[in-house]
Formats: sequence, C-alpha cells, structure tokens
Amino acid sequence: MDRVVSAIEELGHHVSPVEVSGSPGEVVDNLIDSRPDLIFNLAEGVGGKRRESYYPAIYELLGIPYTGGTPGLLHVGLDKRLSGKLLAVRGIKVPQGSLITLEEPDIPDDTEYPVFIKPNYEGSSMGITQESVAESPEEAQRVVKKLLGEYSEGVIVEQYIEGRELTVPMLQAFSGYLLEIVEYKFEGKGHDIFDYDTKASGGKDESLNTICPVLPN
Repeated sequence: MDRVVSAIEELGHHVSPVEVSGSPGEVVDNLIDSRPDLIFNLAEGVGGKRRESYYPAIYELLGIPYTGGTPGLLHVGLDKRLSGKLLAVRGIKVPQGSLITLEEPDIPDDTEYPVFIKPNYEGSSMGITQESVAESPEEAQRVVKKLLGEYSEGVIVEQYIEGRELTVPMLQAFSGYLLEIVEYKFEGKGHDIFDYDTKASGGKDESLNTICPVLPN
C-alpha cells in the first residue's frame, strides 16, 4: 500500500489512506470524511466467497468512482467453478471438473486422471502445491480431504492439462490493449505449475524462470 501511495503522490495527487477494517458504519464514515474524487481500491474483505465484491458494493452505493472490477465481476472472478461455466457457455473450452464440498466430499467415479485440485474460492495460487496434481482416485481423495480442512467452502477437482504458464496483461487505455505476454518456466520441479510457494517468493525462487517477450513453441 505504501508503494502505491508514493507512486500516486509522485504524480501530483493528494492521497488519503482510509482504514476499512472496522464495522460497515465506520467504513462508510471514513470514506465520506476523506471526500475522495477516486478510490484506488486495494481492499479485499475479511472472508467468505464474496469478500472481494464487498467494498466495491459500498463504493457504488455511495456513488464514489473507484478502480478495479465491479462487485459482480469480482464475485465471478473469485469463484473458479462459476467462471468456468460462464466461459463454457460462450464456447470457450475449459477443463472438465467438479466442485467438492464438506457436504458432498466424494469425487465422482467417472473422473478421468490425472486431475488438478485447488480451492475454489481463492486466488494468488493459495492452496496450490506440487501435491495439487493427483494421478489416482486415492491420491486425489487424500488431497481433497486435506484442502477441505483448510478451505471449507469448497475444492475444485478438474482435468490436469499440461501446457505453458502464461500471463497476458491488458490495459484498456493502451492503444494496442495487450501488453507483452509473460511466460513462466520452472526448473527442477515435479510439475510445471505456479504453486503458492513460488508465487509468494516474489521472484526469489531459483526454480522460476521469467521470459518476456515469449518465444514461439
């Protein structure tokens, strides 16, 4: 947050950081008192599958412009299963899979292996490790049980599809819209996946090799 504040101030703007960890009434009062022309939204919420849409909904009710996604977009973006269904409806191929919950903890018998297992309502590779790729029903059920103990709202089990790890940045105000694509390669790991430990290392993981611009296959 401090880096963002410094960057905006260097552009000549006045920045007022607003604490949003209090009650809804306190949050609204703090926002109104700061009298912002624009909210640079960095708040994520404190829990639950709708946590990222919580604060933008408040901003919209107050009629204050803000950066980032709308409440609906952020709600969909945090729900991997829902995101996949919406993409599939629009004709985009997505991995086939199932949402596993504490109420329905069994993986369907017709599931094809290997599978990729991850929390359904998390981002930033939370809950993803080298164990996320399971080769058999027994292995998958063990990983699901472990993850449900940590992420009780649900775990998604879907086809594991090998491929390149690419990040495609887009900037709406940029004339070309797409910026340079970034590729990540992992040396010395069992599976070429961007697990949480690698992502949380901030680029210090020696197994991570960042390539930009990307090279053709």
